[in-house]
Amino acid sequence: QAGWIISCSGAVSAISGFFIGSVTAMYSGNDRRLLLHLAIMQGVSLVFLTMFSDFCSQLLFNIPFSVVNSITRVVATNMTLDMAQKKDIGVVMGVGGSTISIGRFLGPLAGGLMQEIGPWGPGVLGSISSFVCAFIIIASTRSSRHKKVN
Repeated sequence: QAGWIISCSGAVSAISGFFIGSVTAMYSGNDRRLLLHLAIMQGVSLVFLTMFSDFCSQLLFNIPFSVVNSITRVVATNMTLDMAQKKDIGVVMGVGGSTISIGRFLGPLAGGLMQEIGPWGPGVLGSISSFVCAFIIIASTRSSRHKKVN
């Protein structure tokens, strides 16, 4: 059954890649708002994936999770490139790639440690991380609105 879930997740991610342009167009270039909604959707998907362990529920809740992951990668890269100056794009992308590599190491490590607490541990950690990310996006949006431009 794990093979079916993994295959479905990969297929959904690949198919959703064709619709990233349409999704970003719906947000009229407001990548921050899109990323906020993606973080919330990811957190909710992880909560449901953690709560329900039967095959059909895992398959069902893995679909929005896969869509969110594929869109988030593109939006985060786009936001990174938008914030960088032209001359620094190579450096910023290099640092971003290194950060992702560190996350790919620390994520499974943290998940394994949380698995020692209980089978729900990794899902809880992922959900909390997603909701913290959403909170940071909200806080940074509010603080950038209140800054005075000189």
